Amino acid sequence: MKIGIYGGTFNPPHLGHLVTAEHILREFKLDFIYFIPVYQTRYKEIKIKAEVRYRMLRLALNGNKKLVPNSIEIDSKDISYTIDTIKKIYRPGNRYYLIIGNEWLPGFNKWKGYREIFTYCRLIVARRTGNRMSIPAFLRPFRKKIFISSNPLIEISSSRIQEMRKKGMNIKYCTTPKVYDYIQRNRLYDGRRK
Repeated sequence: MKIGIYGGTFNPPHLGHLVTAEHILREFKLDFIYFIPVYQTRYKEIKIKAEVRYRMLRLALNGNKKLVPNSIEIDSKDISYTIDTIKKIYRPGNRYYLIIGNEWLPGFNKWKGYREIFTYCRLIVARRTGNRMSIPAFLRPFRKKIFISSNPLIEISSSRIQEMRKKGMNIKYCTTPKVYDYIQRNRLYDGRRK
């Protein structure tokens, strides 16, 4: 099987995540993609609880058998590192593809065990709006395991959705109807409730 691994905060999950994943699924003929929300990052505090983000992710994926939510990092209740998650998921005989946005490429050498990641996976780099695409010199030895997606550029981000909510702007067309309703019903990202 060819399995994608798509990690992130998904805070909240939005149409950019879904369109990118669907495109990569078809472009690279993957059997399915795991969506793996982090419990907590080492870079910044996530104010929305992991369980709430996971619930929104499940609503966004809506039972799609090819886009599968996976709670492995949330279940750890700790900061997770990509290499450790990959090792837990890895099964011999499958081919794994780690999906990242190109904004992560310049600092990929700072990821724990970044070289070892290529022992277990190939890397699919999704294009993101406003970010230049280039493979850093430290990744050139792994060039045959790095694939650049031709995904469409979607100008939606979780941080932009959060900003819009705080300003009272409409986010209805940034995410799925079920996620939008959940955000509205629970007054998420409006500065009043977590």
